[in-house]
Amino acid sequence: MPAFDHAAVTLHEALTLPPMAAGRPQLLSPGVSLEHPVRWAHVIGEPRPGPLLQGGELILSTLPLLHEGRQDLEELLRGYLEDLDDVDAAGLAVEVLPERPRLAAALERVCAERAERPDAHTLTPVLRFSQVVRFVEITEHLHRELVARQLRTGGHIRDQDPLLEATSALLEDLAAVPPLAEAVAVERARSLGLPSSARLIPLVFAVDASAGALPQRGWSLEALAGVVRQAGAQLHMPLLVGSCHHRSLAVLAAAPAGMDVQRPTARLCRAVERSLRRRLPEAALRCTAALGEPAQSLHGARRELDAAWEVAALAASLRGRGRHLRPAVPEFWTAGDIRLWGVLAELERRDVVERLLAHELRLLRGTDAETRDLRALIEALVRTRGSKTQLAARLGVSRPTLYARLESLERRLGRPLDDGETLTTLHVALMLEELSGSDLPD
Repeated sequence: MPAFDHAAVTLHEALTLPPMAAGRPQLLSPGVSLEHPVRWAHVIGEPRPGPLLQGGELILSTLPLLHEGRQDLEELLRGYLEDLDDVDAAGLAVEVLPERPRLAAALERVCAERAERPDAHTLTPVLRFSQVVRFVEITEHLHRELVARQLRTGGHIRDQDPLLEATSALLEDLAAVPPLAEAVAVERARSLGLPSSARLIPLVFAVDASAGALPQRGWSLEALAGVVRQAGAQLHMPLLVGSCHHRSLAVLAAAPAGMDVQRPTARLCRAVERSLRRRLPEAALRCTAALGEPAQSLHGARRELDAAWEVAALAASLRGRGRHLRPAVPEFWTAGDIRLWGVLAELERRDVVERLLAHELRLLRGTDAETRDLRALIEALVRTRGSKTQLAARLGVSRPTLYARLESLERRLGRPLDDGETLTTLHVALMLEELSGSDLPD
Protein backbone atom coordinates (compact mmCIF):
# COMPACT_ATOMS: atom_id res chain seq x y z
CA MET A 1 0.00 0.00 0.00
CA PRO A 2 1.49 3.40 -0.87
CA ALA A 3 2.36 5.86 1.84
CA PHE A 4 0.10 8.92 1.72
CA ASP A 5 1.17 12.21 3.24
CA HIS A 6 -2.18 13.92 3.85
CA ALA A 7 -5.02 13.21 6.24
CA ALA A 8 -7.57 12.75 3.44
CA VAL A 9 -7.50 10.11 0.70
CA THR A 10 -8.10 11.66 -2.70
CA LEU A 11 -9.63 9.83 -5.63
CA HIS A 12 -6.24 9.93 -7.36
CA GLU A 13 -4.62 8.21 -4.35
CA ALA A 14 -7.44 5.66 -4.13
CA LEU A 15 -6.71 4.66 -7.75
CA THR A 16 -3.21 3.60 -6.68
CA LEU A 17 -4.46 1.11 -4.10
CA PRO A 18 -3.53 -2.43 -5.25
CA PRO A 19 -7.03 -3.86 -5.90
CA MET A 20 -8.11 -0.65 -7.65
CA ALA A 21 -4.98 -0.39 -9.80
CA ALA A 22 -5.17 -4.08 -10.70
CA GLY A 23 -8.54 -3.46 -12.38
CA ARG A 24 -6.92 -0.86 -14.72
CA PRO A 25 -9.82 1.62 -14.54
CA GLN A 26 -10.39 3.82 -17.58
CA LEU A 27 -11.22 7.47 -16.87
CA LEU A 28 -14.32 8.43 -18.87
CA SER A 29 -14.44 12.01 -17.56
CA PRO A 30 -11.54 13.97 -19.09
CA GLY A 31 -10.85 17.30 -17.49
CA VAL A 32 -12.40 16.52 -14.10
CA SER A 33 -10.30 16.77 -10.97
CA LEU A 34 -9.18 13.56 -9.30
CA GLU A 35 -8.39 15.44 -6.10
CA HIS A 36 -11.88 14.87 -4.68
CA PRO A 37 -11.53 13.65 -1.06
CA VAL A 38 -12.99 10.16 -0.63
CA ARG A 39 -14.95 9.97 2.62
CA TRP A 40 -16.10 6.36 2.19
CA ALA A 41 -16.86 3.68 -0.39
CA HIS A 42 -20.21 2.07 -1.10
CA VAL A 43 -21.24 -0.80 -3.36
CA ILE A 44 -24.65 0.23 -4.75
CA GLY A 45 -26.89 -1.47 -7.27
CA GLU A 46 -29.96 0.81 -7.08
CA PRO A 47 -30.79 2.89 -10.20
CA ARG A 48 -31.08 6.15 -8.18
CA PRO A 49 -28.39 6.15 -5.44
CA GLY A 50 -28.82 9.76 -4.25
CA PRO A 51 -31.03 9.07 -1.18
CA LEU A 52 -28.46 6.56 0.10
CA LEU A 53 -25.54 9.01 0.09
CA GLN A 54 -24.27 11.93 2.17
CA GLY A 55 -21.46 13.17 -0.06
CA GLY A 56 -17.83 12.28 -0.55
CA GLU A 57 -18.46 8.61 -1.29
CA LEU A 58 -16.75 6.54 -3.97
CA ILE A 59 -19.51 4.48 -5.57
CA LEU A 60 -18.69 1.00 -6.85
CA SER A 61 -21.30 -0.68 -9.04
CA THR A 62 -21.97 -3.14 -11.84
CA LEU A 63 -25.18 -1.21 -12.67
CA PRO A 64 -27.09 -4.52 -12.43
CA LEU A 65 -30.49 -3.07 -13.36
CA LEU A 66 -29.21 -1.51 -16.58
CA HIS A 67 -29.33 -4.70 -18.64
CA GLU A 68 -28.64 -4.89 -22.36
CA GLY A 69 -32.30 -5.19 -23.38
CA ARG A 70 -33.33 -1.76 -22.09
CA GLN A 71 -33.96 1.01 -24.58
CA ASP A 72 -33.52 3.84 -22.04
CA LEU A 73 -29.93 3.18 -20.96
CA GLU A 74 -28.70 6.71 -21.66
CA GLU A 75 -31.64 8.31 -19.85
CA LEU A 76 -31.07 6.08 -16.82
CA LEU A 77 -27.35 6.84 -16.79
CA ARG A 78 -27.99 10.58 -16.90
CA GLY A 79 -30.31 10.33 -13.90
CA TYR A 80 -27.83 8.13 -12.05
CA LEU A 81 -24.98 10.58 -12.54
CA GLU A 82 -27.15 13.60 -11.70
CA ASP A 83 -27.89 11.94 -8.35
CA LEU A 84 -24.15 11.67 -7.69
CA ASP A 85 -23.54 15.26 -8.80
CA ASP A 86 -26.27 16.53 -6.44
CA VAL A 87 -24.68 14.94 -3.36
CA ASP A 88 -21.10 15.75 -4.42
CA ALA A 89 -19.95 12.14 -4.65
CA ALA A 90 -16.21 11.57 -4.88
CA GLY A 91 -16.50 9.35 -7.94
CA LEU A 92 -18.19 6.45 -9.70
CA ALA A 93 -16.29 3.29 -10.64
CA VAL A 94 -18.36 0.82 -12.66
CA GLU A 95 -17.61 -2.69 -13.84
CA VAL A 96 -18.95 -3.09 -17.39
CA LEU A 97 -17.60 -6.23 -19.04
CA PRO A 98 -17.29 -6.83 -22.82
CA GLU A 99 -20.48 -8.91 -22.87
CA ARG A 100 -22.45 -5.68 -22.16
CA PRO A 101 -21.49 -3.60 -25.25
CA ARG A 102 -24.70 -1.53 -25.39
CA LEU A 103 -24.25 -0.35 -21.79
CA ALA A 104 -20.55 0.39 -22.38
CA ALA A 105 -21.41 2.47 -25.46
CA ALA A 106 -24.20 4.34 -23.65
CA LEU A 107 -21.86 5.10 -20.76
CA GLU A 108 -19.23 6.53 -23.13
CA ARG A 109 -21.81 8.72 -24.91
CA VAL A 110 -23.24 10.13 -21.69
CA CYS A 111 -19.77 10.85 -20.32
CA ALA A 112 -18.84 12.59 -23.60
CA GLU A 113 -21.96 14.78 -23.27
CA ARG A 114 -20.97 15.69 -19.72
CA ALA A 115 -17.43 16.59 -20.83
CA GLU A 116 -18.90 19.31 -23.13
CA ARG A 117 -20.72 21.07 -20.29
CA PRO A 118 -19.31 24.37 -18.96
CA ASP A 119 -19.27 22.93 -15.43
CA ALA A 120 -17.65 19.64 -16.52
CA HIS A 121 -14.74 20.04 -14.10
CA THR A 122 -17.13 20.07 -11.13
CA LEU A 123 -19.03 16.91 -12.08
CA THR A 124 -18.61 13.44 -10.60
CA PRO A 125 -15.64 11.60 -12.15
CA VAL A 126 -16.57 8.32 -13.88
CA LEU A 127 -14.24 5.34 -14.20
CA ARG A 128 -14.84 2.02 -15.91
CA PHE A 129 -13.42 -1.42 -15.18
CA SER A 130 -13.57 -3.62 -18.28
CA GLN A 131 -12.48 -6.71 -16.34
CA VAL A 132 -13.77 -8.41 -13.21
CA VAL A 133 -12.72 -6.69 -9.98
CA ARG A 134 -13.38 -7.54 -6.34
CA PHE A 135 -15.32 -4.62 -4.91
CA VAL A 136 -14.98 -6.05 -1.39
CA GLU A 137 -11.18 -5.90 -1.67
CA ILE A 138 -11.32 -2.31 -2.91
CA THR A 139 -13.54 -1.20 -0.02
CA GLU A 140 -11.45 -3.17 2.48
CA HIS A 141 -8.19 -1.50 1.39
CA LEU A 142 -9.72 1.95 1.17
CA HIS A 143 -11.47 1.74 4.53
CA ARG A 144 -8.30 0.52 6.23
CA GLU A 145 -6.37 3.45 4.81
CA LEU A 146 -9.08 5.91 5.92
CA VAL A 147 -9.11 4.48 9.45
CA ALA A 148 -5.31 4.47 9.62
CA ARG A 149 -5.20 8.14 8.66
CA GLN A 150 -7.88 8.97 11.17
CA LEU A 151 -5.85 7.28 13.91
CA ARG A 152 -2.65 9.06 12.83
CA THR A 153 -4.45 12.39 13.17
CA GLY A 154 -5.61 11.60 16.70
CA GLY A 155 -8.94 9.96 15.90
CA HIS A 156 -10.75 13.31 15.77
CA ILE A 157 -14.16 13.22 14.09
CA ARG A 158 -15.47 16.55 12.80
CA ASP A 159 -18.75 15.51 11.23
CA GLN A 160 -20.02 12.02 10.52
CA ASP A 161 -17.92 8.96 11.22
CA PRO A 162 -18.36 6.81 8.09
CA LEU A 163 -16.89 3.69 9.70
CA LEU A 164 -19.28 4.02 12.64
CA GLU A 165 -22.17 4.56 10.22
CA ALA A 166 -21.27 1.56 8.06
CA THR A 167 -20.79 -0.76 11.05
CA SER A 168 -24.05 0.45 12.62
CA ALA A 169 -25.83 -0.31 9.34
CA LEU A 170 -24.33 -3.80 9.33
CA LEU A 171 -25.53 -4.43 12.91
CA GLU A 172 -28.98 -3.14 11.99
CA ASP A 173 -29.18 -5.42 8.97
CA LEU A 174 -28.10 -8.41 11.08
CA ALA A 175 -31.03 -7.74 13.42
CA ALA A 176 -33.54 -7.09 10.60
CA VAL A 177 -36.39 -9.41 9.63
CA PRO A 178 -35.47 -11.25 7.51
CA PRO A 179 -31.85 -10.94 8.65
CA LEU A 180 -28.88 -10.38 6.38
CA ALA A 181 -27.40 -13.61 5.03
CA GLU A 182 -24.34 -14.67 7.04
CA ALA A 183 -22.11 -14.91 3.95
CA VAL A 184 -23.03 -11.37 2.89
CA ALA A 185 -22.51 -10.11 6.44
CA VAL A 186 -19.05 -11.71 6.57
CA GLU A 187 -18.08 -9.97 3.31
CA ARG A 188 -19.32 -6.63 4.59
CA ALA A 189 -17.50 -7.04 7.89
CA ARG A 190 -14.34 -7.95 6.04
CA SER A 191 -14.66 -4.88 3.83
CA LEU A 192 -14.84 -2.79 7.01
CA GLY A 193 -11.58 -4.26 8.29
CA LEU A 194 -12.66 -7.23 10.45
CA PRO A 195 -10.76 -10.36 9.35
CA SER A 196 -12.37 -13.78 9.32
CA SER A 197 -12.08 -15.39 12.74
CA ALA A 198 -13.07 -18.59 14.48
CA ARG A 199 -14.73 -16.52 17.24
CA LEU A 200 -16.01 -13.01 17.74
CA ILE A 201 -15.84 -11.00 20.97
CA PRO A 202 -19.04 -8.95 21.55
CA LEU A 203 -18.43 -5.95 23.83
CA VAL A 204 -20.61 -2.95 24.70
CA PHE A 205 -19.63 0.45 26.10
CA ALA A 206 -22.74 2.10 27.57
CA VAL A 207 -22.56 5.81 28.39
CA ASP A 208 -23.94 6.53 31.85
CA ALA A 209 -26.87 8.90 32.13
CA SER A 210 -24.66 11.17 34.26
CA ALA A 211 -22.83 12.17 31.06
CA GLY A 212 -25.85 14.13 29.86
CA ALA A 213 -23.78 17.12 28.68
CA LEU A 214 -21.54 14.89 26.56
CA PRO A 215 -22.14 16.57 23.16
CA GLN A 216 -21.79 20.09 24.61
CA ARG A 217 -18.44 19.14 26.10
CA GLY A 218 -17.13 18.18 22.68
CA TRP A 219 -17.82 14.49 23.19
CA SER A 220 -20.10 12.24 21.23
CA LEU A 221 -20.46 8.58 20.36
CA GLU A 222 -18.38 9.34 17.28
CA ALA A 223 -15.56 10.64 19.45
CA LEU A 224 -15.83 7.65 21.77
CA ALA A 225 -15.75 5.34 18.73
CA GLY A 226 -12.49 6.96 17.69
CA VAL A 227 -11.05 6.32 21.16
CA VAL A 228 -12.07 2.65 21.07
CA ARG A 229 -10.67 2.14 17.57
CA GLN A 230 -7.42 3.82 18.53
CA ALA A 231 -7.12 1.58 21.59
CA GLY A 232 -7.71 -1.47 19.40
CA ALA A 233 -5.06 -0.32 16.93
CA GLN A 234 -2.52 0.20 19.72
CA LEU A 235 -3.17 -3.35 20.95
CA HIS A 236 -3.12 -4.78 17.38
CA MET A 237 -6.68 -5.97 18.02
CA PRO A 238 -8.85 -5.83 14.86
CA LEU A 239 -12.35 -4.67 15.69
CA LEU A 240 -15.45 -2.89 14.42
CA VAL A 241 -17.31 -0.23 16.36
CA GLY A 242 -20.96 0.58 15.74
CA SER A 243 -24.07 1.73 17.55
CA CYS A 244 -27.00 -0.58 18.12
CA HIS A 245 -28.58 0.85 21.30
CA HIS A 246 -29.22 4.30 22.75
CA ARG A 247 -26.07 5.99 24.10
CA SER A 248 -23.90 2.93 23.63
CA LEU A 249 -21.22 1.53 21.36
CA ALA A 250 -21.13 -2.06 20.16
CA VAL A 251 -17.74 -3.62 19.50
CA LEU A 252 -16.99 -6.79 17.53
CA ALA A 253 -13.41 -8.03 17.80
CA ALA A 254 -11.76 -11.03 16.18
CA ALA A 255 -10.44 -13.66 18.58
CA PRO A 256 -8.14 -16.52 17.53
CA ALA A 257 -9.42 -20.01 18.29
CA GLY A 258 -8.67 -21.19 21.81
CA MET A 259 -7.89 -17.72 23.18
CA ASP A 260 -9.20 -16.67 26.58
CA VAL A 261 -11.23 -13.66 25.47
CA GLN A 262 -11.36 -12.03 28.90
CA ARG A 263 -7.67 -11.12 28.93
CA PRO A 264 -7.57 -9.12 25.64
CA THR A 265 -10.96 -7.60 26.47
CA ALA A 266 -9.63 -6.36 29.81
CA ARG A 267 -6.60 -4.84 28.05
CA LEU A 268 -8.86 -3.04 25.58
CA CYS A 269 -11.10 -1.68 28.33
CA ARG A 270 -8.08 -0.43 30.30
CA ALA A 271 -6.71 1.32 27.22
CA VAL A 272 -10.08 3.00 26.58
CA GLU A 273 -10.34 4.10 30.20
CA ARG A 274 -6.80 5.54 30.18
CA SER A 275 -7.56 7.53 27.05
CA LEU A 276 -10.82 8.88 28.47
CA ARG A 277 -9.12 9.90 31.71
CA ARG A 278 -6.42 11.69 29.76
CA ARG A 279 -8.86 13.51 27.51
CA LEU A 280 -11.51 14.23 30.14
CA PRO A 281 -9.78 14.53 33.54
CA GLU A 282 -12.92 15.54 35.42
CA ALA A 283 -14.42 12.14 34.48
CA ALA A 284 -17.71 13.69 33.32
CA LEU A 285 -17.92 10.90 30.77
CA ARG A 286 -18.43 7.50 32.39
CA CYS A 287 -18.74 4.27 30.49
CA THR A 288 -19.84 0.85 31.65
CA ALA A 289 -18.34 -2.00 29.66
CA ALA A 290 -20.08 -5.37 29.37
CA LEU A 291 -18.92 -8.53 27.64
CA GLY A 292 -21.19 -11.05 25.92
CA GLU A 293 -20.42 -14.69 25.21
CA PRO A 294 -17.96 -15.31 22.34
CA ALA A 295 -19.83 -16.20 19.15
CA GLN A 296 -19.03 -18.33 16.12
CA SER A 297 -21.04 -16.21 13.67
CA LEU A 298 -21.94 -12.58 13.09
CA HIS A 299 -25.59 -13.32 13.80
CA GLY A 300 -24.66 -14.98 17.08
CA ALA A 301 -22.41 -12.05 17.96
CA ARG A 302 -25.24 -9.62 17.19
CA ARG A 303 -27.53 -11.41 19.65
CA GLU A 304 -24.79 -11.38 22.27
CA LEU A 305 -24.40 -7.62 21.81
CA ASP A 306 -28.04 -7.22 22.84
CA ALA A 307 -27.42 -9.38 25.91
CA ALA A 308 -24.26 -7.42 26.78
CA TRP A 309 -26.13 -4.13 26.46
CA GLU A 310 -28.74 -5.35 28.96
CA VAL A 311 -25.95 -6.28 31.37
CA ALA A 312 -24.26 -2.88 30.91
CA ALA A 313 -27.53 -1.03 31.48
CA LEU A 314 -28.27 -3.03 34.65
CA ALA A 315 -24.71 -2.65 35.95
CA ALA A 316 -24.82 1.11 35.40
CA SER A 317 -28.13 1.44 37.25
CA LEU A 318 -27.03 -0.85 40.10
CA ARG A 319 -23.58 0.62 40.60
CA GLY A 320 -23.39 2.12 44.04
CA ARG A 321 -26.71 0.58 45.12
CA GLY A 322 -25.65 -3.02 45.80
CA ARG A 323 -22.96 -3.21 48.46
CA HIS A 324 -21.70 -6.59 47.29
CA LEU A 325 -22.04 -6.02 43.55
CA ARG A 326 -18.60 -6.19 41.93
CA PRO A 327 -17.54 -7.68 38.58
CA ALA A 328 -15.18 -10.64 38.70
CA VAL A 329 -12.93 -8.87 36.16
CA PRO A 330 -12.73 -5.19 37.21
CA GLU A 331 -12.63 -3.82 33.65
CA PHE A 332 -16.02 -5.12 32.47
CA TRP A 333 -19.25 -6.80 33.53
CA THR A 334 -20.76 -10.10 32.43
CA ALA A 335 -24.17 -11.67 33.05
CA GLY A 336 -22.53 -13.81 35.73
CA ASP A 337 -21.61 -10.66 37.68
CA ILE A 338 -25.17 -9.34 37.77
CA ARG A 339 -26.81 -12.54 39.02
CA LEU A 340 -29.76 -12.11 41.35
CA TRP A 341 -29.34 -8.34 41.61
CA GLY A 342 -30.19 -8.04 37.93
CA VAL A 343 -33.29 -10.16 38.34
CA LEU A 344 -34.43 -8.03 41.24
CA ALA A 345 -33.77 -4.81 39.34
CA GLU A 346 -36.21 -6.01 36.69
CA LEU A 347 -38.75 -6.91 39.38
CA GLU A 348 -38.20 -3.79 41.46
CA ARG A 349 -41.31 -1.97 40.28
CA ARG A 350 -43.68 -4.94 40.24
CA ASP A 351 -46.14 -4.42 43.07
CA VAL A 352 -47.18 -8.07 43.47
CA VAL A 353 -43.58 -9.24 43.87
CA GLU A 354 -42.91 -6.47 46.37
CA ARG A 355 -45.95 -7.40 48.44
CA LEU A 356 -45.02 -11.09 48.53
CA LEU A 357 -41.46 -10.37 49.61
CA ALA A 358 -42.59 -7.70 52.07
CA HIS A 359 -44.70 -10.37 53.72
CA GLU A 360 -41.52 -12.34 54.40
CA LEU A 361 -40.05 -9.37 56.27
CA ARG A 362 -43.14 -8.47 58.29
CA LEU A 363 -41.63 -10.03 61.43
CA LEU A 364 -38.30 -8.29 60.92
CA ARG A 365 -39.52 -4.71 60.97
CA GLY A 366 -38.08 -2.21 63.36
CA THR A 367 -34.86 -0.39 64.11
CA ASP A 368 -34.04 -1.92 67.48
CA ALA A 369 -30.69 -3.65 67.99
CA GLU A 370 -32.18 -7.13 68.08
CA THR A 371 -33.92 -6.70 64.71
CA ARG A 372 -30.77 -5.28 63.13
CA ASP A 373 -28.79 -8.26 64.48
CA LEU A 374 -31.30 -10.74 63.05
CA ARG A 375 -31.18 -9.10 59.61
CA ALA A 376 -27.38 -9.26 59.68
CA LEU A 377 -27.66 -12.90 60.72
CA ILE A 378 -29.66 -13.74 57.57
CA GLU A 379 -27.03 -12.19 55.30
CA ALA A 380 -24.23 -13.92 57.19
CA LEU A 381 -26.02 -17.28 56.96
CA VAL A 382 -26.09 -16.95 53.18
CA ARG A 383 -22.44 -15.89 52.98
CA THR A 384 -21.12 -18.69 55.23
CA ARG A 385 -23.37 -21.45 53.91
CA GLY A 386 -24.39 -22.44 57.43
CA SER A 387 -20.95 -23.03 58.94
CA LYS A 388 -21.33 -22.13 62.63
CA THR A 389 -17.61 -21.44 63.08
CA GLN A 390 -17.45 -19.09 60.09
CA LEU A 391 -20.81 -17.56 61.03
CA ALA A 392 -19.66 -16.66 64.55
CA ALA A 393 -16.39 -15.25 63.21
CA ARG A 394 -18.17 -13.16 60.56
CA LEU A 395 -20.58 -11.68 63.11
CA GLY A 396 -17.88 -11.27 65.75
CA VAL A 397 -19.86 -13.07 68.45
CA SER A 398 -19.34 -16.10 70.66
CA ARG A 399 -20.90 -19.46 69.88
CA PRO A 400 -23.49 -19.18 72.73
CA THR A 401 -24.54 -15.73 71.50
CA LEU A 402 -24.80 -17.09 67.96
CA TYR A 403 -27.06 -19.98 69.04
CA ALA A 404 -29.27 -17.57 70.97
CA ARG A 405 -29.71 -15.38 67.88
CA LEU A 406 -30.49 -18.37 65.68
CA GLU A 407 -33.20 -19.51 68.13
CA SER A 408 -34.62 -15.98 68.28
CA LEU A 409 -34.82 -15.76 64.48
CA GLU A 410 -36.56 -19.13 64.21
CA ARG A 411 -39.09 -18.10 66.88
CA ARG A 412 -39.95 -14.91 64.99
CA LEU A 413 -40.30 -16.71 61.66
CA GLY A 414 -42.08 -19.75 63.01
CA ARG A 415 -39.99 -21.88 60.64
CA PRO A 416 -36.66 -23.69 60.90
CA LEU A 417 -33.67 -22.06 59.21
CA ASP A 418 -32.48 -25.36 57.75
CA ASP A 419 -35.29 -24.96 55.21
CA GLY A 420 -33.36 -23.66 52.17
CA GLU A 421 -36.40 -21.93 50.66
CA THR A 422 -37.03 -19.91 53.83
CA LEU A 423 -33.50 -18.57 53.97
CA THR A 424 -33.37 -17.83 50.21
CA THR A 425 -36.69 -15.99 50.25
CA LEU A 426 -35.65 -13.88 53.21
CA HIS A 427 -32.36 -13.00 51.57
CA VAL A 428 -34.05 -12.02 48.31
CA ALA A 429 -36.49 -9.83 50.24
CA LEU A 430 -33.62 -8.05 52.01
CA MET A 431 -31.80 -7.56 48.70
CA LEU A 432 -34.85 -6.06 47.04
CA GLU A 433 -35.41 -3.79 50.02
CA GLU A 434 -31.80 -2.57 49.79
CA LEU A 435 -32.14 -2.12 46.03
CA SER A 436 -35.26 0.02 46.39
CA GLY A 437 -33.50 2.22 48.96
CA SER A 438 -36.34 1.99 51.48
CA ASP A 439 -38.43 -0.53 53.36
CA LEU A 440 -40.73 -2.67 51.27
CA PRO A 441 -44.41 -1.72 51.71
CA ASP A 442 -46.22 -3.30 54.63
